[in-house]
Amino acid sequence: MPILLAFLACEKVIVSQGTNELSLIGIINDIYVPVIRSVPIPPNLTGPLRWNAVAIWFHASSDGDASFEVFCGVADDSDDSAKIALQSEVVTFSMRDQPVMRIFFSFTAFPVFKPGLCSLKLLVRRVGLKEWTKMADYPLVLHHQYYPA
Repeated sequence: MPILLAFLACEKVIVSQGTNELSLIGIINDIYVPVIRSVPIPPNLTGPLRWNAVAIWFHASSDGDASFEVFCGVADDSDDSAKIALQSEVVTFSMRDQPVMRIFFSFTAFPVFKPGLCSLKLLVRRVGLKEWTKMADYPLVLHHQYYPA
């Protein structure tokens, strides 16, 4: 399994064309959602928000030429049985020719859970296997900003 070096959520990702250096703008730890106090929030509601997740991997020599699949998703941490409410597409990658791999996930929405702790989860598996391995839990705090009707 590749070694996870970093996993972060941010507002914007910039990759320099000349040097290929990576810049993460606006690291996200808190999400603020405007809510009308008298309107109930339906389950599985998402609100518009442009944001990104970045995973940086290091090639483990024991992996050889293996290919992997990876995705990330947001889950409500206040419920132990919570399913992933918002998920990226699955990305397939191989690290056979490079020691470090950067994978970017772009989102245009965020789930509107009840306020509190939620997490961005990163899961990976070797191509051909069914079982996903959780590699990281990135905590996010969801805040409701209440407005009158």
